This record gives sequence, structure tokens and C-alpha cells, in this order.
Amino acid sequence: MTMTAAVRSKRMDEHEAAEYVKLSPATMERRRRLSLPPVYAKVGRRVIYDVVDLDNFIEAHKVKPNRDLKVP
Repeated sequence: MTMTAAVRSKRMDEHEAAEYVKLSPATMERRRRLSLPPVYAKVGRRVIYDVVDLDNFIEAHKVKPNRDLKVP
């Protein structure tokens, strides 16, 4: 794989990113409009997401179980 191909493989367009984080493209667009994560870049009319930013977005939304909860 060339250096250019390696760098490009770390970036996704809005549809690929939506699929990656399991949200609809419309939800991704709404989040952009409201200035909500995930982080993105605009190059002309194109919206580009970096995989690292998408992974950080997923990590930030992890739910940790309450270990003190006693289940009968």
C-alpha cells in the first residue's frame, strides 16, 4: 500500500462514516448542523471524517454499567 493509500484509508466520506458509527447519514448531517461531534472537515462541498475522530466519538459514548447495582 502506498503512503497516499494508507492516509486515504483513514478518512471517510459522510456515508461511510455514518455506516461506521451506525447512524443514518441524516443524523450525521443534523449533528454537523448543530455543531455536535463527531469532528469533521469540509473540503469544498465535501465532508470528510477521520477514523480516529470517529473512534473517539464512539469511545465517548460508551456506557459503563453500575457495578453497585444488585440484581435480584
